[in-house]
Amino acid sequence: MAARKLKPCHLKAIIRGASCHLELKNYVEAVNWCDERLQIAATEKKLLDLRAKADKLKRTEQRDIRKAKLKEKKKQDQNKALLQAIKARNIKLVAEAPGEDEDSASEGLSELVLYGLSSENPCGTRLSVDDQGRLSWPVLFLYPEYAQSDLSLLFTRTPGLLII
Repeated sequence: MAARKLKPCHLKAIIRGASCHLELKNYVEAVNWCDERLQIAATEKKLLDLRAKADKLKRTEQRDIRKAKLKEKKKQDQNKALLQAIKARNIKLVAEAPGEDEDSASEGLSELVLYGLSSENPCGTRLSVDDQGRLSWPVLFLYPEYAQSDLSLLFTRTPGLLII
């Protein structure tokens, strides 16, 4: 930046500045640095390549941000549907802390379901609702006398009906 202040059209300083912005993932700034010099000399190959790379990385970064937002929204929608399915079936979950009133327990229900029960477990299953509205609840049965375990899914379609 100091070299650019002394001589604004110095090619080496602009290329190094744009490269630094590129390495720091400041893609917009890298494009701006390249564009300023390309207004003077539009045929500079290094700057054209650097600008193309910065532009491509900028678009990739924006795409990844959009994908992450969509993924997060989809996860929130799934969790909301899961909570509605649990409430529709009158399933009550009890928090471990004794002495809480029912209102605070129901507020904690969403946290308990979303962060405890529905998170990935070592067996690879999770609490979920399918397209037909069927709630699948993974259950791990332990048989210590035989040193065995069994993973089963409990399905509920309507309140009061449980299928193993």
